[in-house]
Amino acid sequence: MQDQMLLTHIINHLQTLNLTLQGKNKIVSDLTQTIFSFQSTIRVFQSDILSRNFIHFPNFSRRLNTFLDIEIKDHKLEEYKVLLDNFLARFDDLRKLKPCFAFLANSFMVDVVNDGCRIPEPLVTESSAVEMELMELPEDLGLQMIHKSQSTTEFWKQVPGIKYPELKKTRVRLISMFSTKYCCESLYSVMEFVQSLQTNTCRS
Repeated sequence: MQDQMLLTHIINHLQTLNLTLQGKNKIVSDLTQTIFSFQSTIRVFQSDILSRNFIHFPNFSRRLNTFLDIEIKDHKLEEYKVLLDNFLARFDDLRKLKPCFAFLANSFMVDVVNDGCRIPEPLVTESSAVEMELMELPEDLGLQMIHKSQSTTEFWKQVPGIKYPELKKTRVRLISMFSTKYCCESLYSVMEFVQSLQTNTCRS
């Protein structure tokens, strides 16, 4: 019974993660933030089971308080470790691109002097030009004000391409990364609906 309760708990979290990753207007940096956060959540669950606190397993904790003779099996920790290892392996490429997503979310915080341009090719074709523009960007007070009040995509629409051409190119490459199948699946659903209407019209 305890195995089923713990399994149900993690399945519920995986379903929530799946729903969070779906939807319109989500760029790859938003989705990776959700995935990395879930990896940390798994680590917290491991620690919770190991310490026997079960503060993140309220239903299981209540059952323990009701049935004091329940045996707690340590092999659940191994299952969480396998789940975490699978996440780390599957999304290893995204973790390597994490500096790129930081650039996309807030280019004003990029430390060019100490870190240089940490965005790899082919996302960047002219590293020196990108570094020069990144050093100029924090001094642009107008763009700083826009950044505080706009979303990531809306902010980059306001960045002048004439003044920051390489940054704009890099932004386009990052935002256009194929982050989810949601748009394609929605398009196929619409196509099937239209075809169905046309078929019914022809029959009538």
